[in-house]
Amino acid sequence: MNNFFCISSLVLLVSISSPLTAASTTLPHHPVHTHAFYDGETPLKAADAWTLEEGELSCDGEPRGYLVLAENESDYTLTFEWKWESEKGGNGGILIHALPATSGFRTWPSCIEIQLQSGMAGDIYAIGQLPGFVGEGPMFVAPGVAVVRLDRKADGEKPIGEWNTMEIIASGDELTVKVNGQLVNHITKVNPQQGAIALQSDGSPIRFRNIELVK
Repeated sequence: MNNFFCISSLVLLVSISSPLTAASTTLPHHPVHTHAFYDGETPLKAADAWTLEEGELSCDGEPRGYLVLAENESDYTLTFEWKWESEKGGNGGILIHALPATSGFRTWPSCIEIQLQSGMAGDIYAIGQLPGFVGEGPMFVAPGVAVVRLDRKADGEKPIGEWNTMEIIASGDELTVKVNGQLVNHITKVNPQQGAIALQSDGSPIRFRNIELVK
C-alpha cells in the first residue's frame, strides 16, 4: 500500500512538472551551410567562414559578417562556450535582438551586441539608430556614429586559450550577462526586446560549443 502510494505520487508529480519544463534548443540546429550569413549587404556562403565538427562551431574570422542562428527570439536564456584559436586572442561578439540585413553600422545590423573581444567580454553595444538601453557605469558614445557601448562591471574571462562560458538572460526589457558564472553586466529598458541571434565573424579565429537556447 505504501509503495503504491509513492509510485502514484511520483507519476502525479511528473505529469504536473513536465508541461512546466523549459524547452531547450541546441544551436545551430541545422547544418551550418543552411544558415543565413551576411556581410551587411549581401548573403555569403556560410562555408567560407564557418564549419561544424564534432559539436564545435569553428569560425575562420574571414570573410567578416554574421551567422544567424535563430531568427526571432525573446525571453530566453542563452548559454555557450567560446575559445580563441590564436594566442593573441581576438575580436568577436554575439548579436541579439538583431534585425538581419539592416544597416546598423558598417557590416553589422541593428542589434544589441554582447562583446566577446578578449579582455572586453561582457561589454554591451547598441548598434544602429533603433536599439537602445539604460545601464549604470562607463558608457561610450561616438559622435556621429550609431554605436553606444556600456563597459562591463567585472572581468570574468579565463586566460586566452581556455574555454569561457557566457550566459545571456533576456527577460522583457532587461538583459543580464554572466561570464564564467560571474555577473558582468545588466541593462534595462532594452529596445527592441526581440530579434535574431547571430555570431560575428570579425577577423579572428574563434570556436564555439554547447550553444543552448532555453525558453
